[in-house]
Amino acid sequence: MQKATPDPGALMKYKIQDCGKILYFYNVFAANDPQSTVGIIQMVTGHLQNVEKIIILNSRADRLFRSHQLVDAVKDLDFSYLLLTGEIPEKVCGQ
Repeated sequence: MQKATPDPGALMKYKIQDCGKILYFYNVFAANDPQSTVGIIQMVTGHLQNVEKIIILNSRADRLFRSHQLVDAVKDLDFSYLLLTGEIPEKVCGQ
């Protein structure tokens, strides 16, 4: 099992170095319900202080309600920026 390839959406941490800066990216896209999304974001970033935190949410045309739920769920988290991407960000932002 330890040698098995993780699922494409599994929680993964990536370290990116560019222009003398280090960026850590946590792939939380597999958590598609609000409670799991918030829990994982808090788990991986809750201890971080004095850093910029960017939340990226992906919107899908067939999941408008879920996109609204996710935006509502993360509103009270500690973050610097919220980036809404995907198929229908303009519909989600207009809520």
